[in-house]
Order: sequence, then C-alpha cells, then structure tokens
Amino acid sequence: MQASIEDIAGEDSIGRYIVALAAATREHPHVLVGASPRGSLALLLLARARAALGGRDYVIPEDVKEVAVPALGHRITLRPEMWLRRVDPAQVVHEVLERTPAPASGALPTHATPTRPADVGMGPGAESGRQVADPYRYTAPPRS
Repeated sequence: MQASIEDIAGEDSIGRYIVALAAATREHPHVLVGASPRGSLALLLLARARAALGGRDYVIPEDVKEVAVPALGHRITLRPEMWLRRVDPAQVVHEVLERTPAPASGALPTHATPTRPADVGMGPGAESGRQVADPYRYTAPPRS
C-alpha cells in the first residue's frame, strides 16, 4: 500500500505549493519554529494518500489543503505569548492556507465515458451506479 502511494503523480506546482506553505509557517508572526522540510515531505505523502482515497492517481491542491492541518499543525511551535492568548496551531495553518495562493491544477475536465474498467465508478454520480468519468482526470506525462 505504501509503495502504491509513491506512484501517485504530483505536478511540480504542487511541490512548490507545499514548500511555500511550509515556508509560510516559518515566517508567520505567531510562530517561533515553523514546519521543517520533513513537514513538507509529510504533507506531500498525506496529499498523495488523500488523492488515492479519492480514487485519483494525481494530487490536486484541494488534497494538500485538506491534509495541511493534520500534517503541519503539530509541527509548528507557537511563541509563548500566543499560548497565553490560546492561539491554536491549526488556526495558524488555516491562516497560512488562506494567504498562500494555490496553483491552478493541470487537470483538465474530460467529459468522456471511462474507457478502462478501473475508471468506472469514479467521480460524482458514481453512487448511483452510472458510469461516470472523473472530470479532473489527469494523465501525467511519461517519465523519461
């Protein structure tokens, strides 16, 4: 299972977005120690897992946003005065998410019917049993 997560594709823009989020935690005025490069790697891994749970073989910015708080919230240390004000690290991560622009996804909608059996049932409307293609299906370029 862990090896299959490594096969989930992520565009370079997603990687830059993750690095920008981690850097923004280090620059936030409420933070004493921000997320490290290991935090960035954990965020990428969780975003890949979220994409897999969503039935996709690629990561979209919404995957990163959805797992950012659990991935980064416990990895930042707030300034002592923020403890007295009862500021939650999750609140800081939410602020960072709001301030950091997300990349546009390279995934283009495909309104075609799925051609592979693995694609059947993906996307909205799948619960009704209809064959529905994932509208955000993205095929990564071949690796060289």
